[in-house]
Amino acid sequence: MPSTRTQRSGVNLSGSIQIDGIPRRSRTGIVVTTSRSPQGPGAVSDSIALLEVKIHLSELIYRYGFTREGVEAVEYDPEFQLIRPLNLYCTAKRRTQWPSKSVPS
Repeated sequence: MPSTRTQRSGVNLSGSIQIDGIPRRSRTGIVVTTSRSPQGPGAVSDSIALLEVKIHLSELIYRYGFTREGVEAVEYDPEFQLIRPLNLYCTAKRRTQWPSKSVPS
């Protein structure tokens, strides 16, 4: 004879929620994302660091006007694992007038 805990929805004695006999995780339960993440245990801190870099880069682009020095084509280092330009030089000048706001399309 099946248990009454699996016959109806509700909370069983172990504290897990069951709906139609299928155990479900509690909505308030904490799941550690780093233990299930395919990127490994540092995935949360990596995503936070990436978010901080994006914020600081957007602030730099907003506060400074960048001008590229030179007209030759940009060369990249083939030995380097990431994309790294070898001859990309620019100057930064603090803006005195802010760029106009973008209009959503």
